Amino acid sequence: MTLNDMTRHPLAFIRFPNGKRKAATFSFDDGSVEDMWIVDLLRSHGMKGTFNMNSAWTPDSEDFDFDSLPYRIFCTKEWCHRMTEEQMRKTFPGSGMELATHGATHAVLNWIDDDAMIHEIMRDRIFLEDIMGESVRGHAFAQGSYDKRVLEVLPRAGIVYARTCWFHDDFTLPTSFMEWGPTCGYNNTAVVDRFVELKQDSNCIWFDDVHAKLIYLFAHSYELTINKDFDVMERNVEKLASAKDEIWFCTNMEYYRYTMAFRSLDFNLARDRVYNPSAIPVWIFMNDKTIEIAPGETVMV
Repeated sequence: MTLNDMTRHPLAFIRFPNGKRKAATFSFDDGSVEDMWIVDLLRSHGMKGTFNMNSAWTPDSEDFDFDSLPYRIFCTKEWCHRMTEEQMRKTFPGSGMELATHGATHAVLNWIDDDAMIHEIMRDRIFLEDIMGESVRGHAFAQGSYDKRVLEVLPRAGIVYARTCWFHDDFTLPTSFMEWGPTCGYNNTAVVDRFVELKQDSNCIWFDDVHAKLIYLFAHSYELTINKDFDVMERNVEKLASAKDEIWFCTNMEYYRYTMAFRSLDFNLARDRVYNPSAIPVWIFMNDKTIEIAPGETVMV
């Protein structure tokens, strides 16, 4: 091959496991009892989600009286009936779901000092890692609030991605995992339908539809009780499941790790060979072909 070979181009586009062009992930905050229904729903359709917990607000029993505390707990008694530790241990380990930090006391991180911030995260990590038997490295910002200082401190607490709560309503892939915005809320049927109906009509390297797409749905599961729309959540899950042959369903962490593996691919200068240094297989779309690169493998492209 020569560097001016016009039958080839140097661009490699990410494809998800088994060469899929679409991915879908879910995120649920605060650990309310409705999470158990969500887990059953997602598992029954072969899907996964990430559940963001407040360890300091996990009650010992279902009848714990939050009003007995000497301070006010945000959205506990009126809205959010929280899961107990026992319920969490029965629900999440082995389910395929991910647990992530949401601040031990749901603190707004940019309102507190650095040490308190690290304490909020580390307390969650210790608690959740004991439940899951695996590392917990994800975070969801309480109240969606953060600033530059927060973004600098979180990695010191071992966090590799953090979710905001501001919807962008499109399917572009995240460029900054520390400011990862969801696509839409759990009950946005129009956006879910648009995602499922997306087709790759062209392989032109300058057209948008050659790029992979992600839908990221976000909710507090107690919203389903307040809004009385469990049926809408179920409808959207079933709609996504109808396109399961085209969509990779993953947790937030699985998506992050796969993207990091893709970004670690090592191309030679001529861009006709690629080495995968990661521990997982990675798929790419390049020169009108979908290509799998196994862990530790070098492939001609």
